[in-house]
Amino acid sequence: MSTTQRSESMNAFFDGYVGPKTTLKQFVDQYDEALKSKVEKENTEDFVSLTSRVPCITHYAIEKQFQDSYTNLKFKEVQDEIRRKMYCHPSLLKQEGAISTYQVVDDIEIDDDTKEVTFHGTTAWASV
Repeated sequence: MSTTQRSESMNAFFDGYVGPKTTLKQFVDQYDEALKSKVEKENTEDFVSLTSRVPCITHYAIEKQFQDSYTNLKFKEVQDEIRRKMYCHPSLLKQEGAISTYQVVDDIEIDDDTKEVTFHGTTAWASV
């Protein structure tokens, strides 16, 4: 994390608690309040994740494992990745011994429009 990012993060953390004319005593008191508020918010988010479920979008067991392991917020990120992968269409172009060449056609959303992008890749499998 860069110094600028750290500074912005700290500013966001203290937003509404301290200002340019805050005394040292006020700062200490407000810092304590900010920490309490942060802990309370995290506890509330944890409780919501434990008492409610974001429904799965597939029937695959791996998604259910993520649902059981992650908070709702993190699980939604996983689901976003799953949705993006649903638009990938891989195909094997050729295989020569241990070398395989693939093509992946991906539908990418750009500003409310969909663009088809094609990728090519080669893999080599080492024999054991």
